[in-house]
Parts: sequence; structure tokens; C-alpha cells
Amino acid sequence: MAFTQTRQIQTSPKALIKILIGAAWLDGKIKLEERQFLCNLAKQYQLSQDPEIYPLLHELKSITPNECDRCIKEYLGPRPTATAIHDLLEQLSALAYCDGDVCNEEAILLMRLQSLETHALSHPHTPLTHKAADLIRRLYHQWIAVLDGDHLP
Repeated sequence: MAFTQTRQIQTSPKALIKILIGAAWLDGKIKLEERQFLCNLAKQYQLSQDPEIYPLLHELKSITPNECDRCIKEYLGPRPTATAIHDLLEQLSALAYCDGDVCNEEAILLMRLQSLETHALSHPHTPLTHKAADLIRRLYHQWIAVLDGDHLP
């Protein structure tokens, strides 16, 4: 199986592997094909014996869904580019499909990243938090206007 070589992965292979291990745990267990995929990737980046990665690879320690989300946010940073998101999406897709069975939790994670990628493509310089804050501000002003009787919802 070929792995995408990207700038993000080259600078943060350990973070990528932690994300992928977390994604593999989303359904509550790491399947044999997922474990092989993860071990091959860790070996490729010479992280098989890393003190932080080894216990995760051998299921001595798991990564919770919340930890996985946190790792993704740290990996992508506050203003992720569409390219960085796409590259991560490719790696997660390869893991999700390696066993021929994509669980609901994996599918949801992939859809969330696809949505984030779509946002990054359409708003390359606007972080998602600014867009959410702008939407909340507009809704707030609309409801204030309604409460003041200016117009109906």
C-alpha cells in the first residue's frame, strides 16, 4: 500500500500515527488489517519502537475519540489548508478501507474532514471559528430585532 508523502506528514509522522491509531480505535477495537497498516506505517517512519507509539501499536494503551479529535486539531493547526486536510483524509481513508469494512464512527470522521476540506477550499483565508462566530453574531442581531418588534422571525 502506498503512503502519501506530504510536508505535513514528513514534519509530524508521530502525530499522524497517533491520529490513525485513534481512528482505528473508534469502533472499540483495532482489527488485524488495521494493526498491520499501522505497524507498516510506523516502521516506514522508524517509530515502531518509539516509547509513545509502541504501547499504542500493541494495544497496551488506547486513544479515546476525544483524544483523537484533539490530535487532529493539533496536527492540522488553527488554520488548516485544504491540502493538509486532504492529505490527512487520504491517510484516514486508507486506514478505514484497509479491512474492507468502514464502521459508522470512521465514516463520520471521514465526513467531518470532508466538510472541513470543503470549507477550507471555499474560504482559504477564513478559519472555521471566524465563520461560526460571524453566524452566531448575525443570528443574535436577528433575534434582537425580533424581540424589539422590528420584524418577525
